[in-house]
Amino acid sequence: MRIFPRREQNGHLLNKSQSSRQQTTKSLFITTIKTRFLAARPVTQPQLKTKFDKHMKKVFTLVLLAAGLLVASTQTQAQTKIGYVSLGDVIQAMPEARRADTALVQFREALYQNAEEKRSTLEADIATFNRDSAKYTSAVKDVKRKQLQTQLQDLQGEDQRIQQELQKKQEELSTPIQKKAIDAVQAVAKEAGYTYVLPKEAVIVGPPADDILQLVKKKLGLK
Repeated sequence: MRIFPRREQNGHLLNKSQSSRQQTTKSLFITTIKTRFLAARPVTQPQLKTKFDKHMKKVFTLVLLAAGLLVASTQTQAQTKIGYVSLGDVIQAMPEARRADTALVQFREALYQNAEEKRSTLEADIATFNRDSAKYTSAVKDVKRKQLQTQLQDLQGEDQRIQQELQKKQEELSTPIQKKAIDAVQAVAKEAGYTYVLPKEAVIVGPPADDILQLVKKKLGLK
């Protein structure tokens, strides 16, 4: 009895068994891949739309906030009222300033007159010393020479002293006038609603502004 056909039959049966196991394994593999794929599947269209809506809400909120700040800034600029004035022109129009100028001129003349008297006195004393020195003793000559030297030194520093006295007097006269002018400017700015008042002399380029000189003059009772 031949056994080859049996072997072929057994071999055929073994092939079917192996094929069945392979199909089972493949099925399990596909099931596992599907499970993993579904677990890590991308976001669906409705989920994307939800996330997009949330993002756009945040962006829209930021845009509204920025727009609100821009409008507030524009309104603030629109509400800012700016003026300018020449403080020198204000002071020049004040009668107190004219009286102060007159007083300063008179004070300067008095100082120079005093210095001229000192110079005349020194010249006269020198002339007297030269004329009468032969009559003086050595001790008297020494005393008179020291007196003349002191007078000369005092006269030499007279010009600087005059300038210092004039500056001190000018500050004394001008301080209350300047304060009165500045107080008037501040009062006008408050009453007329000006946020800033700039000195006209110091502004070369500036924002559009009103010249409030006439308002200040009116506040001071000037024409």
